[in-house]
Amino acid sequence: MADQDSHGRATNGVPLTRWQRTPTVREALPFTPFSSIIPFNPGILPAPLVASSQGPGIGLGNHQQVRQVLQELSAGATSAEHASERCQKTLRDVQQLLRPEHLIKHTFKTPRNLADPAKPPTKRASEYRPPKLSAFAQMALDQTVIPIRYLTPESPESKPKPLANDHATKQEVQSKLPTPGYDVKLPNGLRTPQAVQSVQQTAGAQRADHDKTTPYSTQQGKVLLRHDELTPAERAQYQYVDDSSVSMRPVARSGQRQQSDAALQSLQVLLDDVLEADEHLHSGGMESDMGGLLCIVDLADGPAVVMQPAAREKLDTAVLAVTKFNRLDEIAVDTLLRTQKLCHSSLSSAVNLDLQIDEPWSTDDIQDWTNNITEAASALLAARTLLRIMTAGREEQQLQSEELVGAILKLLNNAIEAGLVPIIEERSFLGERVRGGDKPRPNPKFETATQNRDALRVLLNSVTKTLRLLSTLLSKVDIDESALSSTVFMAKALIFAENATNDKDSVFGVQSVEGVRKSAMDILGRIFTKYTEQRQFVIDEVLLSLEKLPATKQSARQFRIPDMKPIQLVSALLMRLVQTSATRSSTALHLHSSTGDEEDNDEEDSEDEPEDEDAEAASDDDEIKVSPSKSRKIPGDLLTLVKPLHDAATTDASHIIRILTNRALTTSKNSDEPYRKLLDIFTEDFLQVLGSSDWPAAEVLLRMLLGQMLQIAQNPKNPQASRNLALELIGTMGSGILQLQIQARNASHSLATDGSNVTTRMVNTFERMEGGDLECSTLLAFDGPYRVVLEYIHARDGGSEAQLQTARGFHLVQWAHTLCGGREGSVDSERGDGPGGAKDLQGKLRSMIMNPQWLGSNHDFPAVPTATGRFAAILVTLNTTFCKAFTHVLSVLLNALADEHPTVKSRALKSVITILEKDPSVLDRNRTIMQHIFRCAEDKSALVRDSALRLIGKCTSLRPALDIIVYPQIIARSGDPQVGVRKTAIKMLKDIYLRNKGIDLRSTVANACISRLRDSEESVAELARSVMEEIWFAPYYAAQAQHEGGVQAKLRFQSQAALLVRTVDLGEDVSNLLVSLFRDLLAKSKSSADTAKVCKTLIEVLSDGIIDPSDVPGSPSQDLILETLAVFARSCPSFITASHLERLEPYTQNLATDDDLAVYRSVLTILRFTMPHVHTLRSDFLQKLQTSLMFSIQKLPKPEIAEVASCLWTIDGQLKNTAKLVNLVISALAGIRGMIGKPLGDDVKMVNRIGKLMNIVGQFGRACDFEAHIGTFRASQKLSSPNAKSVSELAIGILCAFTGPGQILAVREAALDAICAICLRWPSQYLRPEVTKAFDLVHKERIPSLEKIFLSGLEAFFAAQELPADRQEGKHGAATDREGLESTYIATDQDGASSALAQRFLKDILRLALASSDDLALTATKLIASIVQQGLPHPKECGPSLVALETSPNPTIAKLAFVEHRVMHQKHETTVEKEYMRAMQQAFAYQQSVAGSVNGYVGQPPASKLKLFWEVLKEGKLKVRQKFLNNICQKFDFEAADLKLQSGRSPHLDFVRFCCENLAFFEYDRTDDLLLLLAALDKTFAGNGTTVAQAIEQNVLQLNLDALTNGDAASQGLTNGAAHGPTSADTAQLQVYATSSQVLLVVQETRSFLQRVWNLQRMAKKVKGVAKENSKAPARSSNAPAMIESYLTRIEQIVAMPTTSAAQRAVCKQFVDVMTTDHDVKVPEEDELVSEFDDATTNSETASRRSPSVTPTANGRGKKRKSTGSTGTTPRKKARPSLTKSMSGSKALDEDEDGEWA
Repeated sequence: MADQDSHGRATNGVPLTRWQRTPTVREALPFTPFSSIIPFNPGILPAPLVASSQGPGIGLGNHQQVRQVLQELSAGATSAEHASERCQKTLRDVQQLLRPEHLIKHTFKTPRNLADPAKPPTKRASEYRPPKLSAFAQMALDQTVIPIRYLTPESPESKPKPLANDHATKQEVQSKLPTPGYDVKLPNGLRTPQAVQSVQQTAGAQRADHDKTTPYSTQQGKVLLRHDELTPAERAQYQYVDDSSVSMRPVARSGQRQQSDAALQSLQVLLDDVLEADEHLHSGGMESDMGGLLCIVDLADGPAVVMQPAAREKLDTAVLAVTKFNRLDEIAVDTLLRTQKLCHSSLSSAVNLDLQIDEPWSTDDIQDWTNNITEAASALLAARTLLRIMTAGREEQQLQSEELVGAILKLLNNAIEAGLVPIIEERSFLGERVRGGDKPRPNPKFETATQNRDALRVLLNSVTKTLRLLSTLLSKVDIDESALSSTVFMAKALIFAENATNDKDSVFGVQSVEGVRKSAMDILGRIFTKYTEQRQFVIDEVLLSLEKLPATKQSARQFRIPDMKPIQLVSALLMRLVQTSATRSSTALHLHSSTGDEEDNDEEDSEDEPEDEDAEAASDDDEIKVSPSKSRKIPGDLLTLVKPLHDAATTDASHIIRILTNRALTTSKNSDEPYRKLLDIFTEDFLQVLGSSDWPAAEVLLRMLLGQMLQIAQNPKNPQASRNLALELIGTMGSGILQLQIQARNASHSLATDGSNVTTRMVNTFERMEGGDLECSTLLAFDGPYRVVLEYIHARDGGSEAQLQTARGFHLVQWAHTLCGGREGSVDSERGDGPGGAKDLQGKLRSMIMNPQWLGSNHDFPAVPTATGRFAAILVTLNTTFCKAFTHVLSVLLNALADEHPTVKSRALKSVITILEKDPSVLDRNRTIMQHIFRCAEDKSALVRDSALRLIGKCTSLRPALDIIVYPQIIARSGDPQVGVRKTAIKMLKDIYLRNKGIDLRSTVANACISRLRDSEESVAELARSVMEEIWFAPYYAAQAQHEGGVQAKLRFQSQAALLVRTVDLGEDVSNLLVSLFRDLLAKSKSSADTAKVCKTLIEVLSDGIIDPSDVPGSPSQDLILETLAVFARSCPSFITASHLERLEPYTQNLATDDDLAVYRSVLTILRFTMPHVHTLRSDFLQKLQTSLMFSIQKLPKPEIAEVASCLWTIDGQLKNTAKLVNLVISALAGIRGMIGKPLGDDVKMVNRIGKLMNIVGQFGRACDFEAHIGTFRASQKLSSPNAKSVSELAIGILCAFTGPGQILAVREAALDAICAICLRWPSQYLRPEVTKAFDLVHKERIPSLEKIFLSGLEAFFAAQELPADRQEGKHGAATDREGLESTYIATDQDGASSALAQRFLKDILRLALASSDDLALTATKLIASIVQQGLPHPKECGPSLVALETSPNPTIAKLAFVEHRVMHQKHETTVEKEYMRAMQQAFAYQQSVAGSVNGYVGQPPASKLKLFWEVLKEGKLKVRQKFLNNICQKFDFEAADLKLQSGRSPHLDFVRFCCENLAFFEYDRTDDLLLLLAALDKTFAGNGTTVAQAIEQNVLQLNLDALTNGDAASQGLTNGAAHGPTSADTAQLQVYATSSQVLLVVQETRSFLQRVWNLQRMAKKVKGVAKENSKAPARSSNAPAMIESYLTRIEQIVAMPTTSAAQRAVCKQFVDVMTTDHDVKVPEEDELVSEFDDATTNSETASRRSPSVTPTANGRGKKRKSTGSTGTTPRKKARPSLTKSMSGSKALDEDEDGEWA
């Protein structure tokens, strides 16, 4: 090797070069006579290449690329198919460039040494033959007209003379150069011989020297151009030069050339100064003489020379300027190596800087840290200089030193991991901010960083720029595996650094951090692209770090996408990696291509990328390697080429999804691990970009995810939690598919007006796809959606963005794979644009994959608008497998609605809601959806029913037309057993009512809401009351004010009146409910005044309708109008005026038909309630009314007589003619008296007559006060009672004669009913011996009809004694008035009668209430409630009965009992609680006799029958409640005598079951209640179980005590016992043992169930010293429905009575096993402890079951209980040993098997 000087020049003056090349003019000029002459620069003449001259710096790449382009053009010129496309276009471009107005005119003077054309040619010239032109060159020559002005010395002004041949004018331009130093390039590689000779003579010249000494000249010479062809002699003067020796550097314009020369000269001068300074320092010079360029620092290896920060910045700027012009190869290698050494020293000086921020720091500490930050940023500047040199395209291996790469990585690692990441993760406050809590303390680290934010931002920007250059290095230079691993870890640290959600909490700012994270992502993408063997490693590292991601959507999504919502950076990274796997690029093609062509061996990597400070990263298109295969054979067909790419992308996507789902399935949303939430975020991110042209990998990732979720959801053996997760994600993805379809429809509508052919074709394709007649060939056509997408990407890419290139590659593979018969189906070869169209398309696709530039080079396509390109991408996505699977997705969700697990059904319903919310038109396209939902609305699970109702509500809100179909289902659910379901139904009915105007629908809906006014749950009744006010009155508040003058308002009131009439007609009980509703609204509503106005207006409308029914829409009958008006009369009688009543008089005179009776009944009701409030009635009207009423008495049935009596007494109060009524009553009494002692026999007519007379006496005796007319009664000869003290006494005496057992039942009933009616007004008559005797006789005979009359009479009496609401609330001053206070203490007949009746008949009343649940029991319960409200009985007398009645199947009875029990408990808690054990026994007996079931629960999901009782306890004292729990568990204790069978059942076993099931389904509000209950159950089980287990072991299983000491004594004994035949125990004893076992198994099963369902596994033993947190409400397990189902199944198995000795022994063995082994504690195996982590990630069912109701896992061994028995006598009861200590080495199971999914 030649010696070199300090500046990289050889000592002999010849520069060191890699190959012998043609020297430039500047290199050759010093060696010519023209060294003093400044010639023109040949660079100003563009090379005659087929390329546009517009724009600076246009280059064609390397020599191979140029030749490839020319070969393609030549091939196209010879092909008729392509000649009209690319070749014609290129030819037009060439002709455009050669137009005279576009050419630069040059005038040259004739060189002196120009050869004389007159001389004869030399031999060499005559032998020379020009090379043959290519087909394209010949075409260009033949078809191009070039007018040339040819000047000669003799004729300088000659005019151009075009020459023509057969096709076009052919001109050959011959340029002769003045000196051999000029390097003028001519077509086909022609050069002047002087130029060639100059190359040989001046091969050792160096270009850089001349840059300093020879500036360019603007002086122009003259040249002589000839239009005629060269003669052979003239041509011989030129020598053919091979193309390989011609420099193909992009031609620059003169201005650019000057800039590049200036940049090169500036860099060279700087390098000279730096290197001279370096030599000076090494020779012992002083730093002060270095001009601030260099300095000496101490490193670990000794002192080293480094550049000053200012010099580093100046050098990096100079290097950047030169690399922009691609002229760094003109710098000597030695110079660059020495420069790299200096930069390396700068890196080494900063690699160990302490960049970690800490606290507390002094001012000096902060200054030192800030200096380190600044020094690190400056060192990164040197690193960038190194990277620019290494990536500038130089091929010298010594410039790409691994040592330098390692130093750069070390510096970056320190800057990132120690400097940036900790500061990025710092927040402004320490701890989390809690709303309503104390403000967290400020973070001193954050404050320090904020104060030095400028220096930190410089460091951040330096790291970002360095990472960009590093990514370029990774693309161009192969680095070792260790450096790759280090780079991956470094990039991963940045990617997974938790960025802030807002700029206030970020030192750098959110988007600034995202910029450096994007650079890190690009590095991972480039490593994944180039180093195929590292792909699995990269993916795994990303997936293993997911737990570091923030689980909140706001924090996670910071990666911005144009025109879309932000997504996770990691989501974008994963999609890019998948797209890269499917991309094949030019370099990959070269690696796999054959080496047959000789030119391939000369390939040079000259694709230098443009870099600047803002965008230094370039395309990695030339590094993407699809497969690690070493084959260099190009696949022959398209499928062979595409399949590996498609499989690679699919495999990577499947691997990613599998990892994400497996981790999500093992965690919950409430878990500390974020995998469950992250899966939701990833899914939403992929759906966010679904249909985007830039992220096609989202579809394959979603397809893989959907496939896994469908498998999980459809497998009933999978855990419910896993299936719920799958159904949730399936619903989310289904919604995403619908969203994409909606986007497509909107885009189609917006593009319909676009007139371009491409857009029109896309819109037509979508319309055909929507219609279902889209053929696959249309989608896959060469000019179809795929082509549009590719053109759209290419227009935005320009070959510089790696993301777009991967997207293009993925689309190509997807297109090709589908065409070749991939996952979307095959395409027949006959289909296409013509015969063999598909094959031709396959050939084109293969060319497009092999050569990314092929499409643009061979086929023109119109410009694609942005909207059209995006629309085409959506079309492509909609035709993929994922989007086509929507029908299957919906089918799976609908099938899940029929699943056996309630939680699965509920989750499926919610997913269906998600889909319907996105696109309601799904309901129109899938008619079966509603049928599935209706089926769920009748499910046994309340959770499912509620979810189904909500889904129905969503459907109706989206499609109101469905109201007509669904409202019957909703009405049915308004009576649901579950309170929540009823409330949901009522709210939905309200919405349906307001949306529809049909009177039939509205009346039916209103009737359903009205029926809930009597709901046992007060909140439901209140909701129904509120809804009725909103739908019936609130809409008319404003209209009422306009009624007088507004016709529209009047019509609205008429419609409302018609609705009221229709509603009243729907049922007999509706009127009573409406009366209650109107009274409540008028008394309690905040809008009572407005309601009163509306009621008055409606009364007016109804009153008018009586005269003319046509005034009411629908013209209802008069009886219905009057019945409706009667409702207002009963609820607000003061609103009805005299004019209204006067219209009713004609309807009291005619009773010819039943219809007349209906009208008459309504009129009587109106008169009865309103007449006492109307004092302006005319006398003549009253007289007519009295006459008609008196006349109709004999025709009226029993119910109407009471109304007539009340009306006549009211009329008499104004007319004062009581004699008529007195005579009527005397006549009736006389008729009755006359029948005393006469046998009635079977004379039905006589029985009916006496019954009617008794009814008249009773009702008029109740309504009228005839005591002032006692004289008339005494004087009556018909009665013959001159000594009667009172009219009531007289009537009672006559009636009591017919209450004896010898009378006909109908007569006894009428007499008893009349007695009760009279006593109601005259309570003292209850105390008469005849009356008391009659009542005693009723209870003695127990005739239901008589009992009902007795109860009804007493119930009316006691109800009348209750204080009215105004007295209770102290209204009108009643409670504060002195007179009212005094009257309170005055005993009345009512008080005496009430007390006597309660004392005498309470037991009978309680008996009747507890005997059934029918109307008789309801009346008895009402009577009990009235008695209790008046405080007549002692709480002990009624308390247990009220508790029993709270369990009644009749909800009205249960509600009445609950209300009274709650009041009693609040007033007399300490007294009542002593009777609760008796109450439990009575409740059990009541359920056994009335309900016919000993179950402790009712409904689905199961609810405790004693739930109302428990609600009362929860409102009381904690001590009382816990005492009850202890006492009830003590009631489970038993003796042998308690276990005797009755009717084949054990009463004690049934009682224990009843109590345990109630305890199991109580709603506990405090954890300490549960803990105490568990302890009490445990004590009961251990105390009784020890004795029973010993007895069974000795007498049934025949185990000796010695065997019990063995580890497996119990199991061995059970085995032996099973093998024995009949034992010595007799049948009775065995039955007792079996029943005892059943009782204790029920107790243990309940204890275990409570532990698991309330998640109390760890707290069950901590009874003493209850912590404060135990007062909080416990948390129910998310898997509670499954646990409940398992518990009930297990209880049924336990209580099944064993009928054979073998079955009884099996029960005993089972109990001994449970008693011996504690299944609450799991002892893990050694292997299990070791592999705990692996099991947790692969098996979601690691928790062992605690009881036999849950099957334990294979390795779930229970722990042996300590023996508590002893030999000899009955052992002393001991508490079960604590398992706390023994659990220290084992894993307590505190999670259910299916995880905890929210």
